[in-house]
Amino acid sequence: VPPPPPRSGPAAKTYALWVLPTFYDAYLFEGCSKGIIAQAFSGAAVVFVSIANRLIAEYPEYENEVGHLYLGGYYTVAPWPLSSLPKAERHYALHATKAPKSLRASYYRGVIAFRQGKWREASEFFGATQGLSCAASHTESDFCGFMREEAARGLAEARSYLNEAPS
Repeated sequence: VPPPPPRSGPAAKTYALWVLPTFYDAYLFEGCSKGIIAQAFSGAAVVFVSIANRLIAEYPEYENEVGHLYLGGYYTVAPWPLSSLPKAERHYALHATKAPKSLRASYYRGVIAFRQGKWREASEFFGATQGLSCAASHTESDFCGFMREEAARGLAEARSYLNEAPS
């Protein structure tokens, strides 16, 4: 059993910085196991957005405001009427301003551009991932290979759409 959390001071902030993202990940995976539609109707979305906003407001130094990535993901996959690709795009862009060398930010921005049919932008973002390392954050390395492979696939598809488009 872990010791109780400190109530104040730097130790309390360090503890919260470790616990909040871990709780968020657990909440996210638990929600995925129940299905996104069921989660939307259960009110889980309110908690999800609240935790992401708290991470941004209280712990901006953690993973370069990773809460923006969480919110971008939320607005990407949430069911209607909660989904909003423009909001997702804005949150991914905000994260990218904090971590311009983030492979994850470039990949997610490529996904959003691709989903909106913005083939040139998708090509640029997916192409940028090929020159980036996964050192922008310690959690990015967990799925760096996947993002790099998917970005290469997205780049090829976006380019094929560009080649098919009338001039």
